Amino acid sequence: MDLSAFSEALFGNLEFSSHERSSITLKGDIDKSSIPQSVLTEFQDECSSFFKVKITLKFEQGSCENSPSSIKLKANNVKQSSAQSSITNDAGIQDIMKKFNGKIQDGSIKPLD
Repeated sequence: MDLSAFSEALFGNLEFSSHERSSITLKGDIDKSSIPQSVLTEFQDECSSFFKVKITLKFEQGSCENSPSSIKLKANNVKQSSAQSSITNDAGIQDIMKKFNGKIQDGSIKPLD
């Protein structure tokens, strides 16, 4: 969906909980009254456009583990771990490090997209 950065950040931390016809329930640590009306309207309009039906949103309090933001974070952590493992297990890189008494700086390994 084409959302503003603010809407994406706010709704990206909420988890899809359920739906009934044209109503979507999102779960997270949020109070609906804390969401600016313009942001709420933007998200509802984008959902309505995407699903081609007028969508209303409901919110329920609770912790969420499968929000878009947490899913993206988990995927990035897997990529980072894989990148670090591939450097650590690369015999050629290890040979060069031994030959030149080299070290890899913390935070210098980044995964390729």
